[in-house]
Amino acid sequence: MEERTVDPLVGQVIDRRYHIHRRLARGGMSTVYLATDERLHRDVALKALYPYLAEDARVVKRFEEEAITAAKLSHPNIVNVLDQGVDGDTAYLVMEYVKGETLRKLLERQGRLTPRQTLRIMEEILDGLAAAHAKGLIHRDVKPENVLLTETGRVKVADFGLARAASNHTQSGTLVGTVAYVSPELVTGGNADKRSDLYAIGIMLFELLTGEQPFQGQNSMQIVFKHVNETVPLPSTVVPEIPQDLDELVEWCTAKDPEARPVDAEALLGELRHVRAALSDEQLDLGATDIANRRKDYDDAAAATAPVAVDREVEEKYAGYWNEPDQSQNGEPGASTAANSSSNSTPDGDSYDPDPTLDDPDELEDRDNDGDFSSDIDEDEDLDATTVIATGDHRTEVFSRVGSGYDAREDSQFTEVINARDLSANEATSGVETSARADGGTSDTGVISAVGATAPPARPVKPAVAAKQARKDAKNAEREWKKQAQKPLVKLDKKGAGVRRWILAIVLFMLAALLAATGWFFGMGPGAPVSLPETSGQTVASATQALSDAGVAARPKEVFSDDVDKGLVVGTEPLASTTIRRYEGVDLLVSKGPELFEVPNLAQLAQSDLPAILEAESLELGTVTQEFDESIAKGEVLSQSVAPGTAVRRGTEVSVVVSKGPAPVSVPGLAGMTLAEATAALENIGLNLVEGQEENSASVPAGQISAQSVKEGTKVSRGTDVSVSISLGPRMIEVPRVIGMQLDEARSTLEDLGFEVSVKYPLGNLFGTVHGQSVLGDTAAEGSTITLTVV
Repeated sequence: MEERTVDPLVGQVIDRRYHIHRRLARGGMSTVYLATDERLHRDVALKALYPYLAEDARVVKRFEEEAITAAKLSHPNIVNVLDQGVDGDTAYLVMEYVKGETLRKLLERQGRLTPRQTLRIMEEILDGLAAAHAKGLIHRDVKPENVLLTETGRVKVADFGLARAASNHTQSGTLVGTVAYVSPELVTGGNADKRSDLYAIGIMLFELLTGEQPFQGQNSMQIVFKHVNETVPLPSTVVPEIPQDLDELVEWCTAKDPEARPVDAEALLGELRHVRAALSDEQLDLGATDIANRRKDYDDAAAATAPVAVDREVEEKYAGYWNEPDQSQNGEPGASTAANSSSNSTPDGDSYDPDPTLDDPDELEDRDNDGDFSSDIDEDEDLDATTVIATGDHRTEVFSRVGSGYDAREDSQFTEVINARDLSANEATSGVETSARADGGTSDTGVISAVGATAPPARPVKPAVAAKQARKDAKNAEREWKKQAQKPLVKLDKKGAGVRRWILAIVLFMLAALLAATGWFFGMGPGAPVSLPETSGQTVASATQALSDAGVAARPKEVFSDDVDKGLVVGTEPLASTTIRRYEGVDLLVSKGPELFEVPNLAQLAQSDLPAILEAESLELGTVTQEFDESIAKGEVLSQSVAPGTAVRRGTEVSVVVSKGPAPVSVPGLAGMTLAEATAALENIGLNLVEGQEENSASVPAGQISAQSVKEGTKVSRGTDVSVSISLGPRMIEVPRVIGMQLDEARSTLEDLGFEVSVKYPLGNLFGTVHGQSVLGDTAAEGSTITLTVV
């Protein structure tokens, strides 16, 4: 067997950083590889544009811009974009590598999801979308293929905003989407915004709940026009047991007018959570048993299915329609990349390739009776593929199916053109040409582009294709002939015109009568406008008569009034001079006199609380004065100007006297008192004695107060602490021997020690020498007198 050519990028190191191991998927715009970031030592998904696209500077620039924008998103429910760049002729994008499967694969296994599963998945999708919408980024291609379910149960949305780069290669003024999920405003030339994403969310919600898409058709054209001209059905039309709340959620998301949809994903997320909380467990688990059985049958069938043999003839004949094939194993069981997964298509047509040796021939071509391969848009078109939609008022659209790795510039042999000149006038396009071809991918891409877009030159149509098209045109012509043949050419009922004239006359008469009655009602009758007269200060009888004369009924209503006496009219509601219709009537406001309010008891309340208390009673705080008081704490009310319980008018001022606390007292002199005497003296006037340190005092006997912290006569508040010092008596000092010293020296020595010196001269002062002293070899109290004898 001849060996297939290896993908030239496999084994290469891109930008001296990303080592490519194997190809994971191919698409109409790019190829996705499993690579290792050699700088950070982690697996990544690397998407590389095809070389012919990388040559277009506009495509590369748009690719880079969208990658930079998407990289700003960091959210657990969004596949992260890690890097982008251009290495030689390879323009690439690096994303996180996610293992798991797509939401489409889950749908294939289960058929449909329970409401509980649906709401949980949609909550995480909307959480990611809300983060993107908050940053002004629109996804543009929300669908199950772009939702990844990781092995840990996390839901991740892939390819945020990257679809827009694909439109740059077809023509200006295009947007990318998928026909099954495209919003009506995009088909009719509007702009994509947040609400376009939410339309796709509504279609997905319908599909998850029912297991089928709301609009079915043989080709993209039919489905697109249904989005424009038909209302999305309710899920309960397919599964009757589905709760009404879920019907309303789908109806809100898929409203034709974008203004009638949720403003963004955040608004829809809040409503979805509200709906989930309102549903019972039975409603949330609707169909769980049937879904589980179907999933088991699917898994059993998959396990029993033998591998499909490779059709080498088909593989070799059409090997040129994709880039160089990859001989390496294509992904891992159950693996999904950030760009795509099993049966997944990306905005540029990327799809996961489960078999690296050959794409499924049934997905690629169908065989005519004459053995040739051709494309049939009515049977084989992948309606879940990403679609480039022209914006603006274009009247011709071209649907071109571009398969994985297919270069439209190099082949157009498998193109058939369907003339659609008879589309109804209210459809968004006319003169539509549809072309489709088979390719080497598992997922085709439908491209809707305006006339005038740059397209590769077409090759001659293969004879088998032309013959098939001729047969199809003949069938269409026969159906149209039968339709026209059923229309009558001559009208036999001539009496119908007379009947119609009578009906028209009756309708005109009734219309004229209605107009006349309406004119009378609003001109002279109860609907006539009238200006309300002034009634303030009048009696009820005179005011009622004045209103009656104006044709207005009065409804008396009593109200309080500080300005109008009781029983007189305060005014009307609406006010005087207001113009109303006569039938509306007015409220005649009659005074009940001033409204009175009871004065609360403010005694012993804190001054800071008074404004709020009085305001609650519609009263005001008047003058505040302060007085000393021995019993009421400082800041509390002593008295009030208006007695409690008195009824007064709104806004009456209530003055209060607030306590300043007890009056201050004069501190007495405590020196010479004993500790007990000083304590009693302070307590009698409300002061507190604090016992301080003990100290020696030559003048105060031991046990008496020698000093106090607050000076005698100082005015202080009651309760003030006064600290005192207790005398230990005089200090005892050892008397030194001064006999033999001269008098002056002896005197100085003793006085320095704190003694007083007395001198005796029994023989006269002959030599001035101390001959004796009164205290010798003992101690004496500081300040005591030492007598010296001098000769």
